[in-house]
Amino acid sequence: MLTIPAVKHGDFVIKAFKNIVEISGNIDTLTVEHCLKAFFEQANTMILLQNIKAVRVDVKKVAFINSKGIKEFATWVLKQKETPTDKKYTITFQCNPDVEWQKLNFSVLKHLNPDYVQIEN
Repeated sequence: MLTIPAVKHGDFVIKAFKNIVEISGNIDTLTVEHCLKAFFEQANTMILLQNIKAVRVDVKKVAFINSKGIKEFATWVLKQKETPTDKKYTITFQCNPDVEWQKLNFSVLKHLNPDYVQIEN
């Protein structure tokens, strides 16, 4: 089971429990450099080691994300895409249906790996 203690930077918080990655606050350049990149690397490693087949990423409480943040999500999705078939896992992004930019930004990630990335609003 994917479980990673909370990492905080300003109003940004990311944590994983029961195969759900929960993210809230603002994702800016400092957040990416200090938190997001290492967290996604750790999550991907744990998912592969534990042979987890599905992960949910709850971004409903993300207030802002800059291009570096989107790039880091894309890097994770592309890393997952390169995973051997028997280790592949689905990433489902749970977006806030009332926040249009979330749907637009996270929908782009689905195009990077359509068979293994899903979007829920």
